[in-house]
Amino acid sequence: MEFIRTAIRHLGIWLLLSALVLGFTVWSSRTAETFETKPEAAFPGQNFEVFSISPQGEFLAVGRQENILLVRRILTLGSDRTAGERQVILPSRSTQWTVSPDGSQVAWIADRKLTLSKVFGPSPDQPITSPLSENPSLIAFQDNGLVALIFPSGVIKVIEPTKMETRGTEHLSLTDPDTIITHGSYLAVASRSKRQAEVLDLRGLPKIIETESQTSVPAFSRMVLSAEGRLAFVTLDGAIFSARIIAGPGVVKAFDFYDDRRLAVGGDFKNLYLIGPSGPPMQVAATVPGVSQIVASSTHFAYASPAGTSLVSYHSKPALTSAAKDFLFAWLTLTLLLMLGYLSRGLWLLWDHFGKRRRSGGSGGQIGASLGAFTPPAELLAAIAAGECVLVADEEMSALSGVPRWAEFLRGLADWLVELNLLDREAGNQINTRASKNNVETAWQMLQQTLVDRQDVLWEYAHARYTRMTALSRVHEYIGKVNFGGVITSNLDNLLEKAFQHRGAQSFAASETEKLIPVFTKNEFFVLRLRGVWARRETIELDPITASNTNRKNPALIRFVETTMLSRCSVFLNLSPEAIGTLLEGVHLNPDNAKQHYAVIPCAERDKSVQRACESMQNKFGIIPLTYPPGGTEMVCDFLQKLSEPSGQPLTLAAGV
Repeated sequence: MEFIRTAIRHLGIWLLLSALVLGFTVWSSRTAETFETKPEAAFPGQNFEVFSISPQGEFLAVGRQENILLVRRILTLGSDRTAGERQVILPSRSTQWTVSPDGSQVAWIADRKLTLSKVFGPSPDQPITSPLSENPSLIAFQDNGLVALIFPSGVIKVIEPTKMETRGTEHLSLTDPDTIITHGSYLAVASRSKRQAEVLDLRGLPKIIETESQTSVPAFSRMVLSAEGRLAFVTLDGAIFSARIIAGPGVVKAFDFYDDRRLAVGGDFKNLYLIGPSGPPMQVAATVPGVSQIVASSTHFAYASPAGTSLVSYHSKPALTSAAKDFLFAWLTLTLLLMLGYLSRGLWLLWDHFGKRRRSGGSGGQIGASLGAFTPPAELLAAIAAGECVLVADEEMSALSGVPRWAEFLRGLADWLVELNLLDREAGNQINTRASKNNVETAWQMLQQTLVDRQDVLWEYAHARYTRMTALSRVHEYIGKVNFGGVITSNLDNLLEKAFQHRGAQSFAASETEKLIPVFTKNEFFVLRLRGVWARRETIELDPITASNTNRKNPALIRFVETTMLSRCSVFLNLSPEAIGTLLEGVHLNPDNAKQHYAVIPCAERDKSVQRACESMQNKFGIIPLTYPPGGTEMVCDFLQKLSEPSGQPLTLAAGV
């Protein structure tokens, strides 16, 4: 049934759309997470000058008393052991210094000298000192152990500290630098006085690439750098990221990147939150107000507050926002209602369909009846009397008069080409074999290759075979007496025009459907030839498969067939159910709204495959099959006689097939 196919198609599209909606909803709501935190360590009353989580997974803290640095590996994350602590004595309190990300080395600048000291190890080496041409303004370790030096002249130099080898040098675009931070292979330098900042990519040393430059940086108290080289600032107005203020739960005083688009923040408010350019703040850990420093890693948060320094581990799970949940609930409800609607409609149609299976389209007819026992209903007889019934025929009709079917035509053509010495005998036998086994498409392709430069030969043979004088069969003579309003045929012979010559038949090719419409509207008799009209050679398409494929792409023809099926009765004479399905392919037809149609089909009593095909055709198109035994031509003639009697035309038949 058409409804079932439509429902399946619509539900399939809806389910695909639902999958896309679900995927998009989950993707767009990915900022929604649930966090589970666990305290790992607390250091009451201790606030370190610098702390971080090393690439090796250790919590590092650096405190300073005057010119003494206290470097602590406080613990290995996930365990309870303390790694140790070391003291490093700097030349003076104002000495520029930096600690490597893993806490193993300290470097400082004094008296135009760079000094490197190992902090942890079985037996720390003596400090390594190297002279410099001038004292740098800033110094910072990278994760790979290289040291970046920023000089007052605006030059950045990256060195390998153990060998004191220069790995890269470049001039900065800003002046008067006073802040430097690193993250991975990225380095950021800022000048508070000049309100400038830039980010450098050091992955391609000795080449140093500037990836970001800001020339109107607001006054900030802290600057952080993400693993992807993006900058964010803490200002009096709050956190600034991507040139915009990110709304927080209060005044933000400390933050760090949680990922490339969100920040972990603390300040004059309780708890730690994640904030970003979109979405509300999300609580991730419980803290007292006054957080002044935060470090975030993929597994831990470390933060300093008036109560001291704390370390917590966390585990996050993706979750949907409440708005996304409400949207999905509404979508699922709508989907359920849609499916219930289709189900109820389908059940009603099935009930109605099976209730009609033993009723005719008019009065007195039978569905799926034997042709011999069939009594034409009043509706069909009235349509014929008004000239509103269309005959549909194909090559099986012409075969009654000896016109070759397509496979027979190909075999005859191959034999003819062999006689003309245009095709060798072996190739001709191969073509005949394929055509005999219904592999006509391959046989046609082989002939096309032979005739690629001899189309006139093909045309001459086809025109002679299809237009030669042929006597009408008895079925054709009976057809001519029925007051059909028109004919649709895939035949190339002229037998139907001869049968209806008293009607002044006008023939149209499928490509000329637009010209046919006015004739159809006036209820004038017509013949629509789906493979073309011989009088107009350019419309002819010999190959039925090619013609069918071309016709499926002809919207005017599809609309015309749909209109015919909706407004006129039809009689399909000697077409198989498969041929009818091919003819109506692409036609959208609701059997409940269409006129009643009939198909006269030869079918052996025990031929279950044809019977199943007839039932499928009836369910799909609403066409009632009228079957008769193969060879039962007299039964077909009797049926046509019943249809011709209301027309008032006498039956004077010549002897024939």
